[in-house]
Amino acid sequence: MHFSVKVKSSDPDRHYLVEVIRRNELLRVSCTCRAGELGQMCKHKNAILRGDASILVDQGDEEEMIHALQVVNKTVIPAKLADLDRRLNEIEKEKKRINSQFNAKAKELKKEFAAVLFGAPAR
Repeated sequence: MHFSVKVKSSDPDRHYLVEVIRRNELLRVSCTCRAGELGQMCKHKNAILRGDASILVDQGDEEEMIHALQVVNKTVIPAKLADLDRRLNEIEKEKKRINSQFNAKAKELKKEFAAVLFGAPAR
């Protein structure tokens, strides 16, 4: 099985081709963008694997994307994407916690510095 769709680029004058190919039990998803050509998981592949039709150049390709998704959904990819989302959310929460601690410590150090520099009482 072979499905291909044209997807939007950040440059409105360009587009890329995302292909979903299944041969036996092997599933291959490729994209002609720079990241895709380097074998990386690009935003175009990600959008197609998640069923985001807004990335399509031609909305008439939506049916082609749906057929590709039917193939993808029979694999472990949806579960892996869900796990990836969960892990990314955990990382974001941890980043916020660390940033909050950093900001609190920076505020404390600024007050201490002001006390030393200007003789103001540290609070």
